[in-house]
Amino acid sequence: MNKDNDPKIDVLRVTPTDAIYDFTCMNDSIGTLWSYKIINTGKEAIDSLKFTLIQSNNKINAINPNNLRFLSLIPISSIQISKNGLISGVDTVTIQRLYSLCTDIVPDALHRMDVSLTDFLKTDTLYISFRTVRCSSGDTALFNVNKNYNQWSFDSLEVFSPCGVNNLVTTTTGLMTGTTLSVGKLLV
Repeated sequence: MNKDNDPKIDVLRVTPTDAIYDFTCMNDSIGTLWSYKIINTGKEAIDSLKFTLIQSNNKINAINPNNLRFLSLIPISSIQISKNGLISGVDTVTIQRLYSLCTDIVPDALHRMDVSLTDFLKTDTLYISFRTVRCSSGDTALFNVNKNYNQWSFDSLEVFSPCGVNNLVTTTTGLMTGTTLSVGKLLV
């Protein structure tokens, strides 16, 4: 591997093609399907790739997985990860929200999922898809407070080359720029 070759990836949204928000009806258990593909855009293999799918893209609120005001829920059961190519391993660590509203619709709401994959060759692609469901509840904890929808992100995308070079991915096609690649935005 050329030591000057920095490992690079791109995250491309497949669906929905024209939306950055989930505008489905409240408590619609089908919700919106979000599909992405992650491709190696560098010149050579990537030793490993790590990222987090997190329910809140606000780092302060991300500490508390049980903040009831975040009402775009990701059912863990809706998350699908598949690979095309010779990626040797995909490992995940999933943390479920202990408390959330709309548990009759989303009994397994995600707080965060850490994803790690190894041996990501130039021709490989990782696919990830999940649904978001907009929760609406008459819970008194929500009276007279802001309600947050469309708050989730791919966070801390890092790639590592076989020579130990690592890059924090800060730009991708179709996503915002920054160390947190926000796909949803705050709506009040």
